[in-house]
Amino acid sequence: TGIAGARGLRRFTQRVVTADDISLRMVQRKRRLSGRVVHVGDGDNFRLYHQPALRRWENIPEKIKISEQSIHVRLAGVDAPECAHFGQPGQPYGEEARQWLREDLTGK
Repeated sequence: TGIAGARGLRRFTQRVVTADDISLRMVQRKRRLSGRVVHVGDGDNFRLYHQPALRRWENIPEKIKISEQSIHVRLAGVDAPECAHFGQPGQPYGEEARQWLREDLTGK
């Protein structure tokens, strides 16, 4: 029971740092992840900083490289207009879509 208890406790304390850390077993068990939205890219994607249940009180470090410390989430079935990036102009209403998602998710 000691080993099983340690494994169970790890589930509530270990961070999922990036999408690469999400195992097939986690998907099969439909494990939910909670955390804070730290960046909204366009109107159909954002980055989540995972905070396990027993570590929710911890603050998100101010100096993190977001791409290496968060999970990139794309919203399935949502086709929002693209915002300007990489020197390319944005599509019409791209900024409005991003702003809507930002207001709806940021800090949640």
